[in-house]
Amino acid sequence: MRVKRQPEKLHHPTQWAVYVVSDSYRKNKAENQRNDEAGDKSPTSDSSTDSGVTGIRGELVTHSRESHDEYERERICGGASLKKIQGLGGVLTSITSCPGSSRIDKSLRNTELMHYFLDFVAPNLVSIEGNYTPPLFRSQMLPWMMQSQLFPKIGILMASVFQAFERGYDAETSPEPLAIKDEVLGMINRTIGSGVYELEDVVRSIINLAVIEWLWGKEESLFAHLRGLKYLAQPSQQADDNLAVRVDHAVAVTYERDLLIHDRNGPKPPHMPVPSIPISFLCPLLPDLRISFLHNMEALDLTFTAAHTLCRILRLTAMITEPFFESYLKSGRIGPISSTDIRAIASRLHGVLVSTSLEPDLVTQTLQLCAVILTASISTMQPISLVKTEAQSQILYENILAVGPKRWKEIPGIFLWILLVATPHPKNPPREVLESGDVTKWELKKKYLVRKMSTASQVISQEDFGLGIAYMRGFWAVQRFIVEAREGSEASP
Repeated sequence: MRVKRQPEKLHHPTQWAVYVVSDSYRKNKAENQRNDEAGDKSPTSDSSTDSGVTGIRGELVTHSRESHDEYERERICGGASLKKIQGLGGVLTSITSCPGSSRIDKSLRNTELMHYFLDFVAPNLVSIEGNYTPPLFRSQMLPWMMQSQLFPKIGILMASVFQAFERGYDAETSPEPLAIKDEVLGMINRTIGSGVYELEDVVRSIINLAVIEWLWGKEESLFAHLRGLKYLAQPSQQADDNLAVRVDHAVAVTYERDLLIHDRNGPKPPHMPVPSIPISFLCPLLPDLRISFLHNMEALDLTFTAAHTLCRILRLTAMITEPFFESYLKSGRIGPISSTDIRAIASRLHGVLVSTSLEPDLVTQTLQLCAVILTASISTMQPISLVKTEAQSQILYENILAVGPKRWKEIPGIFLWILLVATPHPKNPPREVLESGDVTKWELKKKYLVRKMSTASQVISQEDFGLGIAYMRGFWAVQRFIVEAREGSEASP
């Protein structure tokens, strides 16, 4: 869809992300360049212990850890060897030769970053093990990415940020990501300012900029992009809304807030017949009591305790989420239940869960802990980020790492639910973190969980977008219930 408007009416400096963040990027870039010239280099993951970056290298999961390390060992100009780049060549020529495509400098570094995006970044964003790109992504997203007027530069930015983290640098202060980000924002600004552009291309590009900030960057920049996106997409509902819906819900559950772009009373997720949901995608977030984790215990390779815990959580959350899925439900309605009764049920279940010993199986143990946290949140009407202790958060983080991507890949629906409980954190580090001096590690742990949650959601959405959105909306509905139940209680005389 092609749009033509007067530039002065298209945006306002206080509403559009580019104007909000561009000046700060320039200042940070200049400051870091001065530091580099003075010899103040950023520490690498091999030499730094107090930066909290030492655990990042283990976060990357690719089709082969060895292949990535080999790639890094060969790096010239910050990446693959000149011989390897020349052998791969042609990707930027293909991109820049597309009609209407962006003019990207066909430098060795840009070529390397584009291949790094295709070889490492994209697979890690859409598959739990980082070794697979789903057919939907290959057939629909990648062609657009390569032919877009704007995205190739954004892909290069993603690669630079991702690579900086892998090498142990802070992407928020590293000169290269900051410089590329400044170029990207200027490019989008000029495109919008021209008054003639492809709305879908601009919207998708801004969504991907928001995703970069969500996964690696700052909360302030993320919300600036989302506000700009909401303002830009208002005149038309024909922009790529599916991606925006997913990102809107994902950001909302991460920060325990309401939707920013979409009307919360807007279209509901489509009905998903239970028999059509792959067993591995089952998740306790749909208000359909025909879903049985006990019946599928063997197929999911769950212990009895794990399956029973998930069944209990499914029944509890179904009481909350049913009103948010009116078009979804065809039968088996639970019926209206007051918030007071739901809290009482959650409180009793919390007591049972707390008195139950943790099992040695790490998946079971992780599910038990998540159930304890969620029932505490519902029964006390307090957000997860407040009821979850730092000790519980650390255990979840360590268990997720210990279980490993190979096992989580087998149960992405359950993995998503675990991450939805694990991801919310308080805005500021708790006292014990401040006292220990591990603030940077704490921030990195938060971002790690966000990235894994995004990937698990992507895995499901790439196979069935409606189901992926239904799960995110289900958890968002639980969070909204907690907030509204607390506000209703406070408003009562």
